[in-house]
Amino acid sequence: MAGYLSIPVLALVVVLQATLMPELSIAGGTPDLVLLVVLGWSLMAGYEQGLLWAVVGGFLQDLISAVPLGTTSLALVLAVSLAALIVGQVHPRNLVYPPVVAAGATLVVHLVTEIVLTVTGRPLPVANLLLAVTLPSMIYNLVVMVPVYRILGTFYLAGRPRRVEGL
Repeated sequence: MAGYLSIPVLALVVVLQATLMPELSIAGGTPDLVLLVVLGWSLMAGYEQGLLWAVVGGFLQDLISAVPLGTTSLALVLAVSLAALIVGQVHPRNLVYPPVVAAGATLVVHLVTEIVLTVTGRPLPVANLLLAVTLPSMIYNLVVMVPVYRILGTFYLAGRPRRVEGL
């Protein structure tokens, strides 16, 4: 069921990412809602669902961005895979691991995107990118992951079957 929900949820998140997030830029960084939602769902629901959400979210984001198609999906799949390998599944009420994982995943996504752009002949200055965009975005994502994870956790827990006592 969660696989079917990924398309409309991530389509809404991509629209918010493209329209609202640039207005919330601070010091060159903006929160990456697609990354945070994909990563949050992956930490709660598990690796397989995380991969599905990473591919769908990355594809939808690439449709409206200037990067080559598949770049964001590749970056998100790598970030979800590393998070699953290092941290594994995290309880929806845990607010310690998700922000730290989000900061690390931001670095992974930005580096993968830079590598793909360099290979396709559109390199960006790495030092400027890391200091002016990646670092502020890491901090921003670290902070914004807390409410995103709480909201996702509420939906995740509401959608799970409950055990009935006394039957």
